[in-house]
Amino acid sequence: MNQKIKIVFIAIMLVAAVFLSGCVDSNSVDESKSGSDQVAENDNNSKMMSVQEDIGTNEINENANIYSVNTTTNNTTSAYSLNTTNTTSSYTHYSSGGSSSKKSDSSSKETITVSAAASLTEAFTNIEKEFETENPDIDVVCNFGASGTLRTQIEGGAPVDVFASAAEDQMDKLASNGFVYNDTREDFAKNSLVMITQKGNVLGLTGMQDLTNPEVEKISIGNPDSVPAGKYAKEALTNAGLWDSVSNKTILAENVKQALVYVETGEAEAGFVFSTDASSAKSGSIEVVTSVPVTTPITYPIAVVSSTQHKEDSQLFIDFVTGEKGQPILEQYGFVTETQNGTNQITDMVGRELTVPEHIDSVIATSPPSTILVYMLAPDKLAGWNFVNSYDHTLMDDKYLNLPVIGGWYGTETGNYETMISLNPDIVIEGYNTQGDLNDTILPRQESFGSIPVVAVSGSTVYVLKSEPTIEFMGTLLDCEDQADKLIDFRDSVLTEINNTIKDIPEDQRVHVYYAEGPKGLATDPSGSQHSQVIDICGGINVANCTLTPGNGMTAVSMENVIAWNPEVILTPNPQFYNSVYSDPLWANIDAVANKRVYLAPQNPMCWIDRPQGAHLILGTAWTAKVLYPDQFSDMDLESLTSEFYSDFFHYDLTEEELNSLLYPETEA
Repeated sequence: MNQKIKIVFIAIMLVAAVFLSGCVDSNSVDESKSGSDQVAENDNNSKMMSVQEDIGTNEINENANIYSVNTTTNNTTSAYSLNTTNTTSSYTHYSSGGSSSKKSDSSSKETITVSAAASLTEAFTNIEKEFETENPDIDVVCNFGASGTLRTQIEGGAPVDVFASAAEDQMDKLASNGFVYNDTREDFAKNSLVMITQKGNVLGLTGMQDLTNPEVEKISIGNPDSVPAGKYAKEALTNAGLWDSVSNKTILAENVKQALVYVETGEAEAGFVFSTDASSAKSGSIEVVTSVPVTTPITYPIAVVSSTQHKEDSQLFIDFVTGEKGQPILEQYGFVTETQNGTNQITDMVGRELTVPEHIDSVIATSPPSTILVYMLAPDKLAGWNFVNSYDHTLMDDKYLNLPVIGGWYGTETGNYETMISLNPDIVIEGYNTQGDLNDTILPRQESFGSIPVVAVSGSTVYVLKSEPTIEFMGTLLDCEDQADKLIDFRDSVLTEINNTIKDIPEDQRVHVYYAEGPKGLATDPSGSQHSQVIDICGGINVANCTLTPGNGMTAVSMENVIAWNPEVILTPNPQFYNSVYSDPLWANIDAVANKRVYLAPQNPMCWIDRPQGAHLILGTAWTAKVLYPDQFSDMDLESLTSEFYSDFFHYDLTEEELNSLLYPETEA
């Protein structure tokens, strides 16, 4: 106990000395130290650990209020302050950061003080230098800390001229109470949240769900009450249903830089920081595990504080930050700026107004129909596949074939948000899915993807006859209108030829077709199903008199059903069934089998007629017309159509051997 009293006494004396000398500093992070193990339990028994860096002691303080002397070494400067975990309205915390040691000639220069979020430390230190070079009569003193703490300082009367926050809500609180000039407020940068661990990732962490593992004992986050990165982290963990499970492991840092240090030094196995902070980490100290979804964009506002005596000079600084000189500096440190990537306002296909990047370079989609359309229109923008191509020799360029498999929401599949977000896509496409109507799924999907725009695209891509509006929309969205027009022209040409031909075929001469699914051929989809649509489009009569199973389809039928229907033609997407049907005595008396009219749909790089559905079924429709009515479509050059389609939309030039293997597969029977 005597030792504690002695520490507090030393703290008070040091702070008094600081104030007498006119130099004030707090909330700084000593990155030269490994951190400490001084832990205080919350008085609300939440079991969160609040770590403070003490001088020469490592002890547990059981009081809710912790008093300690912090020391920060920045080049040759040290500053001391008395810290308390209780925030008051009086001016008790003020940190001047790395710039506080700068000496200026007060007789010839105006000094402005800039209180900026800790995540801006490196960028604003550079901006400060460049601004002073351009404005030699102005001396800038930068004060870095947690945005919430800096806000409290301003409310308590701290002599601050400019405030730059890492969260809109901290600026909103000042604005609502008249502490900043609203007409000077501007958003100047954006950031993202990441989960980090020490270099090497010895625990094999892959996402937030791994934080519940017993091997993870400590997780560093900024104090959610004052540190925006901590607030975003808590929200993300809460939204993932993990907060209650991991909150007792959290070490609450005073700012985001301190949260980074705890992981760098091994005080915590994992942590949450902004991506710019991860980029500024000591070389070889940490690695990013995954990007973290947030519910609101991480936007940085800046404004002039209303108590300033230097409004004009303060505005000059803001203009520099938001102008052609300051924005590239922010980009250099990993921030996203308006000059780097502008934005466009769009209306998606369910009528939602949203903001997307002006230049979209990376796209993922939540289900195969939309993913395939992105690949067909703008393959270099596609960031990942929903499914695995399992062919020995896939007819696709390796640079597309080797894109990561990210899953999605379709059929019986369920996607993983963390996996998708880790790819840092510019936008997410939400189209056809089996979870419900697009109008019902889009808002929860946007909430889960956080600040990444989720663009609703009509599920019409699963229907060949309805796909044109979606193709047009995607062409405009992805800035590939010419490619979209080319696909629409191909589609229209095929459909026109089919319609003009089948309209002259009498009903009693239409071919009776069975769509055989599954390894035994005893699952099917009747007329009207999206899965058997090519039969309907091409004028075939689907013999399946069974229930249409919504969603994934594949209604089970019996051999007796198929014998009774006795189809003239059987189409199948299943190679196992195709290779066994001619040798299976159960199928021998079916007309299609007896007459050798069982056809395996081309499979590579994806099935032409079903599963996955998508705009590529346009080519499958031409193939279906040719196999159902070879005489009527004798003039259709399917080989040329196939080569053209693969070159233009699958971005692969077929060899003659590859073309023949697609159109004329051999049976193993």
